[in-house]
Amino acid sequence: MPLAIVLLVVLLISDNKCESYLVYGFSLKSALGSGLTAGLSAGAGHVLRRMEVFAAADKAGNAINAVNGAGKALDGVYKLSSVGKAALGATSAVSTVVANKVVGNDTSFRWGNVAASALSAYAGGKLGLGNRDSLAGGMTSGNMVFDTAGGIANSALRYGSDKLFGNEASWNFSSIVADAFVNALGGVF
Repeated sequence: MPLAIVLLVVLLISDNKCESYLVYGFSLKSALGSGLTAGLSAGAGHVLRRMEVFAAADKAGNAINAVNGAGKALDGVYKLSSVGKAALGATSAVSTVVANKVVGNDTSFRWGNVAASALSAYAGGKLGLGNRDSLAGGMTSGNMVFDTAGGIANSALRYGSDKLFGNEASWNFSSIVADAFVNALGGVF
């Protein structure tokens, strides 16, 4: 972990635009929109994990139950398959628009955003990014290096999906690495 912190500091220092990492001001509407999006997405994940049709299956075709932090299988709660992760990605894209409309933020709905979110979630699931047993949606494994690399890979998948469906997208490697690192750090704690 100390190596990862040193790499992030070097990355930030080597970027001549360090001010781009500073947040100027606070937007309560944005914070409320983000919180509402997280709640709606978590609710959708809760519903999808209880639907056997979106469950990952073992070699015999049986739905695989999710496990809690202690490794105990949870009855009626399933690991999401790649298709389940795609459904969760699509519902999260819709949740973002709904939440931001509710709090009064400027936002617009595009089917391309829904499709890109579903495709990147599906591809990430197929590639095994994140911990497939995680109740957090398979986004964290607890391994700092793996989660940082997975965050960068997920960003690349989303960027490619956005471009494929004609969405506006840009690639800022410094910001992506910083975001992936901070998310991985948060997953460790």
